Amino acid sequence: MKKFLFTLISSLLFLTLSAQDFEIVGVESLPADMSAREEMKTDHNDRQCALLRIATQNIAPEQREKFIFKSDLGSEVMERASRLGEIWLWVSPGLKYLRIQHPDWGQYELRLIDHVARVEALHTYKITIVGKSSHFQENIAETEYYTKGMASFNTNDYNAAFVFFSEGAKLGHAESQLMLGRLYYDGKGTEVNCEKASYWFQQAIDQNNADAMAWMSDVYGEGKCGDPNYEKSLQYIRKSIELGSAYGMNNLGVMYSAGYGVTQDYVEAVHWYRKSAELGNAIGQCQLGTAYQRGKGVDKNYLEAVSWFRKSANQGEAKAQYKLGYMYYMGYGVNQDYEEALKWFRNAAEQDEIWSQLYLGDMYFEGIGVAQDSNEAIYWYRKAAEQGCDIAQRNLGYMYYHGYGVAQDYIEALKWYSFSANEGNAETQTIVGRMYEMGYGVAIDYTEAMKWYKKAADQDYAEAQYRIGRLYVEGKGVATDASEVLKWISRSARNGYSTAQYAYGYMYEKGYGVDKNSVEAMKWYQKAADQGYKEAINRLKEMK
Repeated sequence: MKKFLFTLISSLLFLTLSAQDFEIVGVESLPADMSAREEMKTDHNDRQCALLRIATQNIAPEQREKFIFKSDLGSEVMERASRLGEIWLWVSPGLKYLRIQHPDWGQYELRLIDHVARVEALHTYKITIVGKSSHFQENIAETEYYTKGMASFNTNDYNAAFVFFSEGAKLGHAESQLMLGRLYYDGKGTEVNCEKASYWFQQAIDQNNADAMAWMSDVYGEGKCGDPNYEKSLQYIRKSIELGSAYGMNNLGVMYSAGYGVTQDYVEAVHWYRKSAELGNAIGQCQLGTAYQRGKGVDKNYLEAVSWFRKSANQGEAKAQYKLGYMYYMGYGVNQDYEEALKWFRNAAEQDEIWSQLYLGDMYFEGIGVAQDSNEAIYWYRKAAEQGCDIAQRNLGYMYYHGYGVAQDYIEALKWYSFSANEGNAETQTIVGRMYEMGYGVAIDYTEAMKWYKKAADQDYAEAQYRIGRLYVEGKGVATDASEVLKWISRSARNGYSTAQYAYGYMYEKGYGVDKNSVEAMKWYQKAADQGYKEAINRLKEMK
């Protein structure tokens, strides 16, 4: 069981050696934190060390680095490093006292034995130091801006977050600089601006902020701000990991998974996802869950996937909320539960997660886990469609085409179908072609119809191939051409389109473009009949 001890300062617990401008507000045992084991150190007697994580509040980074720590087991601790914006100390097991000194602000002698029965080897403990004098008023202001910014960020009020982080960043607060860079990078609360994102990331990096280094690796590695530079990206990732960035660990996992700048290695990717996840990084937890879901780099395990998705989702990670909703929707690793799926999809959709918006639209349209509501379906389809989801654009076009939840409107339907078609969706390319052929929402234009049919046909979309064949049969926008009819109808038939299979059989029966062949005709009629095509079923009866 996790042991947590939080104690306010009192003379009974801490012996003050001189006047000081800081205080110790808590000592915490972290049995679930594996940092001491992952970065194992030994003391002069070859004993495995314990790890003390010294967190500071209202203390500027340059002042934090001035702290000196001495133990009762020697004049100094075994090793010191900066990790995650903290000071990490490796100390000998059995430590009872820790003297904390600052050249300007005084010193404390902390009696660890008043808080933990014993400092154990390979265990992690956290000590929190807070600045308390007038020297820290400006830093407190910085922290308040950051706190307000995070509160706004976590409720998706990015405009307010942008204002608060901007103020904190101007005062030199590293975390605010990091978050301001993220807003510029993601275009939240402001327009996407890679130059300003890089500037604020660098300001935070100059204060040794590990996560800013990890985000700078995104600037170089994702190609969003120019051609990817994986070598540069990896440099920032590895530097961030040296300083303990869990986000950097996740990013290295991504590089190994995709083979960016390194040899693709799913097992190595999972290694880094796990390190990130175990340090509590929500993105790393989601990535690890995805690895278990897909069985890449680790045996497929839906139970483990759900466990990690839930950890991440509970931290507000939208992608994990979508994935957890999907697991409930499909019944993977959990009992199928549409209401639970709906809950997680909604949580993610409200953070503009596209696939969750699409699934919400489907659930409302079909009445799955919720009362059927075409208006609500349109609302969520539109949300996803406006973000460029081609399937949502198709679905929104479908709603306008058929008049579900809205007045039937072919012009509006064609608009949304066209958006989807321009994203390369073969199904909607075929629909757009059909609307031009029939004159739905637009003047009849066979040339335009052929253009869209061919775009879909080039993706081996069977219906489009059939419709090209029909244009050649009827001479719409082209001269009738039996050889072209045969080419496109046969392709469609072989791709399993039942209408084309019936037509291909008819061509063999009647000798259109091919020699008459009743055996071949019956073969293709049968293929169409096997899919329930009534005309083919009737034709087979007549031929027998």
